[in-house]
Amino acid sequence: MEYRLWIADRWLTSENCNNISNFSGVSGRVSYDPDSRTLTLDNATITCYSEEGTCIRNYIDGGITIKLIGSNTIIPNKERGIYNHQPLTIKGVTSDATLTVRNSHMNQDIGLLNDACIYGENQTSITFKDCSVIVDGEGKGLAEGVWNFINCTVRAKGGKAGSCWNLASIPSYKDCALPTGFYWKKKLKYSGYSLVDADDKVVTDWVTVAEPTGDTSESDNASETDNASETDNASETDNTSETNFIDYTRQRHEDINEGLREIKHKAYDLLNSNMYDDDYSYPEAIEDASDRDFAYILDKRESSFSEKEIYVRGSGYENIYPGAILFVDSDITSGSPNPLGRIPRSKISIYGDFLAGGNPSQSDIDPNNSDVRMAINNIMHTLLSDSRYDAPGAQRPRTKIHTSQKSLMMDLGVDSSFAGCNVNVRASTTSSEQSFVQATTLDQDYFTIRLKDDWHQDPASLFADEVTWDDLSRELNGKAIAIVTSVTYGRTFSYMKEYSARQFTFDSSQKVSGYGQSADASQSLAESSSYTNDEIFNLGGTSLTISALRGKSTQQELEEAMADNMRFSHANQGVITKYTLQLITGPTPGTVVRPLYSGTQYQIGYTKCPRRLFAHIDVSRVHIGPGKVKVQLDVDCFRITEDGEIDIFKSVDGGSSERDQDPWYYTFSNSRNREYGNLDSGEYIYKNPLLRIRSKRGGGSYTADDERRLTAREMETGALNISLSGSVYDSVKIRDLEPFNP
Repeated sequence: MEYRLWIADRWLTSENCNNISNFSGVSGRVSYDPDSRTLTLDNATITCYSEEGTCIRNYIDGGITIKLIGSNTIIPNKERGIYNHQPLTIKGVTSDATLTVRNSHMNQDIGLLNDACIYGENQTSITFKDCSVIVDGEGKGLAEGVWNFINCTVRAKGGKAGSCWNLASIPSYKDCALPTGFYWKKKLKYSGYSLVDADDKVVTDWVTVAEPTGDTSESDNASETDNASETDNASETDNTSETNFIDYTRQRHEDINEGLREIKHKAYDLLNSNMYDDDYSYPEAIEDASDRDFAYILDKRESSFSEKEIYVRGSGYENIYPGAILFVDSDITSGSPNPLGRIPRSKISIYGDFLAGGNPSQSDIDPNNSDVRMAINNIMHTLLSDSRYDAPGAQRPRTKIHTSQKSLMMDLGVDSSFAGCNVNVRASTTSSEQSFVQATTLDQDYFTIRLKDDWHQDPASLFADEVTWDDLSRELNGKAIAIVTSVTYGRTFSYMKEYSARQFTFDSSQKVSGYGQSADASQSLAESSSYTNDEIFNLGGTSLTISALRGKSTQQELEEAMADNMRFSHANQGVITKYTLQLITGPTPGTVVRPLYSGTQYQIGYTKCPRRLFAHIDVSRVHIGPGKVKVQLDVDCFRITEDGEIDIFKSVDGGSSERDQDPWYYTFSNSRNREYGNLDSGEYIYKNPLLRIRSKRGGGSYTADDERRLTAREMETGALNISLSGSVYDSVKIRDLEPFNP
């Protein structure tokens, strides 16, 4: 599995992440923990030699943390030292934790960005904490991105464009400050902020961007004049009150954030191994109870799934919306997640993520389902008034045969509350009404609503001002929590047909046959009118009726009719199809977690076994003369016990007594109809009997000429055309075998 993290000219994967220290260009100790998304540099050096050799590229959802132990160095050749498409935190572990990024490449065109030491794309957040960072760039030092400095020392140089160039916003400082004599200014040619000196010139030489203040107060980077003015206009009492409030607020946030960091989740907390796991004990065989002329032998193929990502459409979906906070446990994957409901919340902002029509947003929203739904409707109103917009997301049709209820539920992504369709999957029954379901399903995503993710650096900001860590701690009781940061809305539509195994038989590979036909499962059944029941399963609303689908004679016509009705409109905005969860608790807030499922299912098939075999033997193409042709079946005969097990009570072959063989062979001098077998009701021919052809000349003895194992398809009707060819003076061969309905 690829982790979307590039280190030293290669992508990091689950196969090589434990071997980073041995990568070419890497010295010292480098390791990566995918669970916490943490890259540790322990007195390490990473050097890149290729033309496009960015030493580290960070594309991982939710971002990464780089932990520093001792002195570490990153040296790109002709690219950026660290490129960030996702958030990055560089954090010191030891008191001497240092990172040096040295880039000797320089672009003559300032607008090019591959000569930066550390670069954050667009609004990507980059945080330095409890460490010393030195960036030495011939072109640029720190470039673009949103920067946060916490109790750190940062020295930078960017000889061509600037030591700190075109940042997305003025950096935030905590327990450190920008030295006097420098300030941040937005330059007209580029949209961002650069560090300038007292002469209003962009700094291109060595400069200290942040240095520790030695206390826990945050620097506001305001001038002494501004501070003096504020002091003149406020009383000493007001200043004291405001200071106390600020100190209290800061301490409250620190207490909450520290408490949340201590609560770690286990990946298996989100692993549901029950919902779709088929733990039914299937019987080995079952009888056709109507006349007991046929039995069905189970053909079972195991199909395991491990940590499969599924977004369940369940009864508890009212708890899933942008900004919802949920407990991280197995219920979060069940379709009925548990919300953090009794803790007051601060208001949120959301925005639409569309291919066209802009990104309309809504702010100051109470984070409950009703208010968020209203805000989404406002966003949709803005969107739908834009004639450029067409619902994004490709339509994804699929057709699958289901031989168990759990398989059907997993295919549709539903829990039991949504699985009450009027179709039945009975792969295990004690009656003759075996049935299975073919589902033709179409999925389409319409749009995504996202939560503005400005909470990662301060998870306490998600909660109302009156909430303390004691309040939150009592409610959490040590459980991890996550927040829904995006929700995708769309539709799922499925047309399901129920079939009887008495009309169609199939093996566990889902090869289907029935009444002499054999074809691909989806094609033969989709174009068959032999289904016993049908049903529409619809999430998201449609005007399509079941009668309109019944008239479609081909699979292509069926899918086209379904696709034409999956249109996005004011009336049909869809339902939840998937969502993103990010951890609030733990050492790295913003870590993406996914609803995962493990278990085992079975593809179930039936081998239809008759009590006797009616055969039409055609010897018109055989030169017999005064000779004879013997057509014999070697069989195993079985009964079914009360426990559904197979009991083979008799085997008949060429070594059996003449009496036992007698009902299972016939001799011919011309074409005849014959019935093989003398079994009583409740006794059956086991699958794959051996058909043997022997012949003799007049006055001679029989010689073995040909033989073939009969397939399930050839035996399923209990009637078989057997066509032979050849000569008794040479050999007689099986020319053709074809089942028919007697």
